[in-house]
Amino acid sequence: SDGSDGSDGSDGSDGSDGSDGGDVQMGGTLRIAGVATLPTVDPHYMGNYFALSPIRNITDTLYEMNQDTTLSPLLAKDMEISDDGLTWTLTLKEGVQFHPPTSRELVAEDIVWNFDRIMAADALNKTAIAGLGDWSAEGDYTVVFEFENVNSAAFPLMGTNGAAPILSPDATEGMDTKTTEPVGTGPFTFEEWVERDRLVMTKFDDYWEAEDKPYVDEVVWRNIPEESTEITELTTGTPGVDMIWQPPQEEITSLQNTNGVTVPQKFDFRYPTVDKNPSDEAMGDRGAE
Repeated sequence: SDGSDGSDGSDGSDGSDGSDGGDVQMGGTLRIAGVATLPTVDPHYMGNYFALSPIRNITDTLYEMNQDTTLSPLLAKDMEISDDGLTWTLTLKEGVQFHPPTSRELVAEDIVWNFDRIMAADALNKTAIAGLGDWSAEGDYTVVFEFENVNSAAFPLMGTNGAAPILSPDATEGMDTKTTEPVGTGPFTFEEWVERDRLVMTKFDDYWEAEDKPYVDEVVWRNIPEESTEITELTTGTPGVDMIWQPPQEEITSLQNTNGVTVPQKFDFRYPTVDKNPSDEAMGDRGAE
């Protein structure tokens, strides 16, 4: 709410372009409220945007999208694409550490394991990387992706919409069991999850991106089902939240005019869709047209 929690208001791990232009505030707890329920903390099984937002602070992806829509390497260092566009060879950054209890360096076989899990039959995120035929490790820091057809949109999806957050294989129970204590390489480590109540994350001191990040010591994501309640907690401080994730549109003007509250705005890459199931009996013959 005060602009000190990061450029997108989500995690307090960046903050380099805070909306109020003020000085970065180090330490403390950032309390975030949202009306949507967090159904799981396993990023490979998530299907809603609210759920992905907090978990992306625990896990990293291969690439990330900047606010100007350009792509920047995250866990990846660089990439080469074959002349026919079907083979993509990634080199990983060295020295990236998993959180405890794994506490070891990320290597190429970890990326392969994650894609094996994502592409398992019951993993929700596999639809975002459709067309990927094979993936393999070559040494500790090289991953090769083979596509069945040329798909220029596949890699941005792979790295930027939550389709492929990287978990620690050592700390994840298996391919078809949802983890309840995710271990990744992100700026915050998993601390506690109380379903329909809160997710608590703490600062990872060995975060690879920068010695001074993240800026805050702890992030608490709270599930507050009633929009009126989260507005009251933000504006009165009782019991108190520091930020509302996606406040109701009808309250934006009022919040903008409230002392001590900042309403940052940014470009959103999401878009609404209307999907149909052609096998649905309700569609009749129209589903086959």
